[in-house]
Amino acid sequence: MGVLIIEAGYRSGTSVTARLATIQKKKVFAIPHEIWDIHGVGTNRLIKEGAILVTCTNDILKEFDCFSSINFDDEVAPYREDAFIKNNSSLSNLKLASALELELMLGLDSKLNSKYEYVYKFISDTPISINELCKKTNKTINIILNDLFMLEMDGFIRKVAGGYICTRNTQ
Repeated sequence: MGVLIIEAGYRSGTSVTARLATIQKKKVFAIPHEIWDIHGVGTNRLIKEGAILVTCTNDILKEFDCFSSINFDDEVAPYREDAFIKNNSSLSNLKLASALELELMLGLDSKLNSKYEYVYKFISDTPISINELCKKTNKTINIILNDLFMLEMDGFIRKVAGGYICTRNTQ
């Protein structure tokens, strides 16, 4: 739906991510930095180029139609946001929601991409290491790392001590 840029140097991978999000017609949000902070040059530039300035979570939530039924209180200061979230039942779990919980709250349909089934089938409730996955799938570590990252971002697996475990049933 969008990407939040928290920190970005002058030329950084984060800037590339923001550019790709723009190409994909996703909203780009950025948290401003002090002008002398080298880690904020990219975020400030993104804001200057049209990224949505973010000072609290309301700035993001207001941009999406799925939250249109929520009555946003413009008087809520960023440091009082916890009280705001507690007073809005539809947001009460948002702050601590996992990717899966957030998908369920928003009614999103997230199915396992068949591209990752070859590695996902080896992941269970027992942690499995990257090395074991490389051996079982006969794939390079670069491919496995990329696919594990995608599975983790989609909420299908979670990194734990000793490797990765399954977090949901795909059936």
